[in-house]
Amino acid sequence: MAAPTEKQLAYLKSLGYTGAPPSTVGEASDLISAMKDGLASADAEKGMRFERASPIGKARLYLADAAERKRNGNELAGWRLKVKRGAETSQNTIYNGAFLPFDVGCKFPELLAISGLDFDSELQRRPAKGPIVVAPNQLSEITPGSRKASVSTPIAVQPSRPKKRNGCLGLLLFLIAILFSTGLMSYKVVRATSAELNEANQAVNRSRR
Repeated sequence: MAAPTEKQLAYLKSLGYTGAPPSTVGEASDLISAMKDGLASADAEKGMRFERASPIGKARLYLADAAERKRNGNELAGWRLKVKRGAETSQNTIYNGAFLPFDVGCKFPELLAISGLDFDSELQRRPAKGPIVVAPNQLSEITPGSRKASVSTPIAVQPSRPKKRNGCLGLLLFLIAILFSTGLMSYKVVRATSAELNEANQAVNRSRR
């Protein structure tokens, strides 16, 4: 692409443009049109960069602008995605009507670069129910009354460990010791009682003689 002409640069300056100089004739032409429409210098440059960016580049520029607005107090929870009429494809139909959270969009800007997918509907609050995007090609559901999504992805199951039986074994040994002690004491009592009865009988026999 050819560099901008001196006439274009001079005209931009006369319109009050103070942003980064355009690198091509086309960029200069876009900036001139924007400035003539009454846009501020920064907005004219931002619009020109956006229009000339690739789909993923446009998504990143839009997200950067959204993040700046959010930092300045703008409430933005995310976007309600919608497939444009007549632009349905196998790549975008799964997202139709789904909610894309702000943090997920920033993490996966390629979601906002899918052809035929409209993300102009900004939401200030997270929906209470409905489909929600958690990653590319991965959707979930927000159950009513819950602010968390019920993610339909498999959960890694940890291998089960054999249960420790040291505690049970110790308890069993303790019970056996109690039973043994109780039995031993009963045996001693019975033995002592038998000895006393024998002595009493012997005393009675001697008295009869």
